[in-house]
Amino acid sequence: NNSDLEKWKVMDLCAGCGVIGFELSFHCPQLKDFNFVEVQSQYQEHFNKNVQIVNRSDVKFNFHLSNYVDFLNIKWKESTDLIICNPPYFIPGQGKYPPSELKKRSRFFMDASFEQLLQVIHYLLKRQGNAYILVRPLEDHGLNHFNLSESTQSLFQTPELVSDIRGTGLWRLKPRPSSQEVRPS
Repeated sequence: NNSDLEKWKVMDLCAGCGVIGFELSFHCPQLKDFNFVEVQSQYQEHFNKNVQIVNRSDVKFNFHLSNYVDFLNIKWKESTDLIICNPPYFIPGQGKYPPSELKKRSRFFMDASFEQLLQVIHYLLKRQGNAYILVRPLEDHGLNHFNLSESTQSLFQTPELVSDIRGTGLWRLKPRPSSQEVRPS
């Protein structure tokens, strides 16, 4: 419901071959500027093929072969209006690793932690921005991703579960206003 969608910058973190970002570009054709961040080089070839399939010359689809923590630099601070993310679900030591290195890194936080992911999301989002992140419930493993350190909890308003997708929660994160933005009541 925003008339300025064509000016928005969208980032797909843990993008893989970009399916979620490409789907978003199909359903919201007003969005024109996408950055896809993926640490595994094997996905880049599939991403490039997907760009050809999508065939939208009016949209910027930029692939960054990088860890999301590399975006903690001033160029990217508060640069993004919308973040989408389907991160790994498990922490190392939480179950058996798959035999494939690709699947292992797709399912387990091997390169950075969930807490670091939340810090990066907060850093990248504009103060009025939103992030949508898929998070598998892991209470049976003794873990609640959103019950992390106080410092991380202080970054966002209370996470909101907006949908359940085959047993995986889709959570919306909104940055907490900074102390300058808080208005007295």
